[in-house]
Amino acid sequence: MIRLLLRALVFLASAAVGILAASWILDDVRVTAAGFITVVVIYSVIQMVISPFLIKVAARNASAFLVEPAWSRPSWRCSRRS
Repeated sequence: MIRLLLRALVFLASAAVGILAASWILDDVRVTAAGFITVVVIYSVIQMVISPFLIKVAARNASAFLVEPAWSRPSWRCSRRS
């Protein structure tokens, strides 16, 4: 449950940053408070629903995208030969 809440917070924050960045960078984008909240919530819900499906498809068809790089592993997990 906590993992789901953290994921939801990350999706909400990323959607908010994306909408704010678009409104600052693009001159034609105007954002009202109600529109901002609506778009952030809708985008986050769609992202939460679609992301497990996309991870499953990537795992089946393009597993290289899901592989953890060697440099990100802690040193105790790497096997070393002396």
